[in-house]
Amino acid sequence: MRVAAIFPVGTSVGGCPDALSAILTTESAVDVYLVHGDRGAPDAVHPKDSVDQIRKSIDDPRINWAGCRELDPFDFLRTYEQIRAFIGEIAGKEYDRVYVGITGGTNPMSASLFQTAMAYLPTQVMPMYVKAKDGVWEKNFIASEIRDRATAEEVLATARSGQIRIAAGLAEHLPSNAAPWKFLRTSITALSQWDDFDYDQAGHALAHQACKSSEYAENSLLAPLAETVGRISKSAARISALVKEIRDEQNFESISHSQGWTQRVLESGALVVADALANANRRIIEHRFTDSVLRCYRAAECATQMRLLAIGIHPATDRIDFNCGLQRLQLEDAFDLKPIEGAVRNLASTRNKTYLEHGYVRVQQNDAHRCFQWSLVICAALLNTPNQRWRDFDMLF
Repeated sequence: MRVAAIFPVGTSVGGCPDALSAILTTESAVDVYLVHGDRGAPDAVHPKDSVDQIRKSIDDPRINWAGCRELDPFDFLRTYEQIRAFIGEIAGKEYDRVYVGITGGTNPMSASLFQTAMAYLPTQVMPMYVKAKDGVWEKNFIASEIRDRATAEEVLATARSGQIRIAAGLAEHLPSNAAPWKFLRTSITALSQWDDFDYDQAGHALAHQACKSSEYAENSLLAPLAETVGRISKSAARISALVKEIRDEQNFESISHSQGWTQRVLESGALVVADALANANRRIIEHRFTDSVLRCYRAAECATQMRLLAIGIHPATDRIDFNCGLQRLQLEDAFDLKPIEGAVRNLASTRNKTYLEHGYVRVQQNDAHRCFQWSLVICAALLNTPNQRWRDFDMLF
């Protein structure tokens, strides 16, 4: 069994030697890691001297002095980040049991070490109470920041798995009175709405959040989210405006004859299609393969509809579905179907066989990936857009 012990060290050896003796009554060997800060005052004992004293006072072959790390002892956030990285390194060593000293060093060091060890070491963690000499610490920290940071990391990890709606629910546990966490909460909620095609509601929130995104461009935790918010918000208004016009069936004839309609519907329509494809890709990431196929089909159908709308034909008026729309475009000499006939046939066949349509076939991951590629081919041909346009709506966390 591989065993490690981690102790924060301050201006004295404290109870570290006694704690190690206690550990060795039940363990045959232990790798010992010590963490310490800098000198707190010019006339204070340097913690590094305490570390040297601990090492010299213990002569036991069962102890392996595995490492020593100097940290920022007072800036809580900085201390937490450094110990979090340190614990990440130890996690990679695959210990069976890790003992953690919960006193010694400064309060930020002890609290950060205990929390990160309990949260991030995938092994048995045994807290050790180490008696140290009396000391007065001039710095304090807000312990709830540890919890909030861990919650934020969980929110983003959940969003990365494609479960954005669930991530938005988790984000509700973050405080709304701290700027970074408020940005995370509001942004994840808006992206969850966007993921559900609620363009109007999400668009307003994303535009508001985009004004703040530059504040987090260098934030190691929130930078990917900030970039996503800023990128998607640039297209939100155009998509919302076009969708609003398409919904207005009663006035469509006058709308379709308005100046710049053809260019507007093709350019903004390409954004709608690209977003549908990005949505389909997120369902693959989430392992919801049937939902991905349906969105791939919808993206191709949407591309067909944009071409029809551009020539003044509203698909809802005559209830024109995907295949009928393609045939109508061909009759109007607006599109040559032959180059994409195979992709159309394959995509439609896979979609029709799914449980959520007309068949009883459970869609596999490879099927979803193939449908995504077929849909890309169809959409690119119909709208004359690059295959990777959908990445403009990719969500990074």
